[in-house]
Amino acid sequence: SKNLIAAVETAKKLGVKSAALLGRDGGELQKLVDLAVVVPAETSDRIQEMHIKIIHTLIESVERRFFPENYS
Repeated sequence: SKNLIAAVETAKKLGVKSAALLGRDGGELQKLVDLAVVVPAETSDRIQEMHIKIIHTLIESVERRFFPENYS
């Protein structure tokens, strides 16, 4: 969307790194962000399912790093 592109462009101007979870071919946003995670599926439901798995894995990694006692 135009709003996301504008947000990433503003982040770049401010020196802020950006990441995006994307679908299909990643679109224009893939070229603008510092880290693009692209799910190369064609249907929104499949893309969203994979995004959920990616987010859960990321959160678990952060939790393991900050709270290792919960994962012993």
